[in-house]
Amino acid sequence: MESSTSDAKPIVTWVGYYPVKSGGAVSFGKDEVHVDERGLAAHPARDPYGFACDRRFAVIGKNRDTFAWEKRTQRDPGFEKLALVQPSVAGEYLFLTTKGMRRIRIPLRKGHAGILSIDIWGDAADCAILESAHVERDDGSWEPMQCSEWLRALLLLHSNVRNTPEANIAKEARLVRQEGKRLLSKRAHTPPTTEASLADGAHVLMIAQEWVEELNVILRANGLPEVTMDQFRPNIVTRGGDLALNQPLGRIRLGSAELLDVRGCTRCSMVNVLQETGERIANGPLKVIVQQFQQIFGRYLLVAKPGYFYVGDTLKRIDTTSQ
Repeated sequence: MESSTSDAKPIVTWVGYYPVKSGGAVSFGKDEVHVDERGLAAHPARDPYGFACDRRFAVIGKNRDTFAWEKRTQRDPGFEKLALVQPSVAGEYLFLTTKGMRRIRIPLRKGHAGILSIDIWGDAADCAILESAHVERDDGSWEPMQCSEWLRALLLLHSNVRNTPEANIAKEARLVRQEGKRLLSKRAHTPPTTEASLADGAHVLMIAQEWVEELNVILRANGLPEVTMDQFRPNIVTRGGDLALNQPLGRIRLGSAELLDVRGCTRCSMVNVLQETGERIANGPLKVIVQQFQQIFGRYLLVAKPGYFYVGDTLKRIDTTSQ
């Protein structure tokens, strides 16, 4: 995600999306990036059904107290290894790949096992449970397997919950796909009718490379391990310019799209999870982020005008004072 580009204006150096919430990133590379109320998405011509977009899928589990279904992410103990799941969308299928397990192929538009209402930070989202799937054999053929069986094997293979009471989280884990609209009804500076995917707070999360470099200077000075950009799971990474972490960017133009900065991203323990290993470290950066950056690291953006852009495009602030 890093770049050595240096310029007086902010330049986009990396763009990516996360098909499965808390799963691995898919980089757009040099491809055209489409952005709308779903967030970042592949060009409609290559994905007419809208599945290749940011956080359209998620893993869920049952709340131990209320027994209600709710999202599960890397911040939840036992689910850190979701970072190692590499998703991809091709044609009519979602593919999930991770080390030590066979690749699974999941139909996108048929065979769901019911609809559930899932809580995403206070917002209700209707989601379809995905169960019918196939795993790849060594000879390249496919054999049936349920998604929940694959997820259970993943969590038991890569976590420390096998012989503890928390082993139930593996048994209850399910993969779901967003169905219909979800509204960001309880977000600061966000109209309650704003549509969104299953992302936490907004359509797009942006981080400047300079902010990470500043944080690493502080971490080194305190004898703490440095961080990498992927620990913050951004959609857009920039380099150059005078972007300030603690100041709203206002309305910006990127390619033919326009984005609106609505607030900073309040960080949780997920930043302490190493994305390459799926391990949670005790001396992670969260404590420093709370103390030095008021727990804010990254800017949340809403899509004010759908459009297209590319890596290498310049962020341009729009003067709205005369509008």
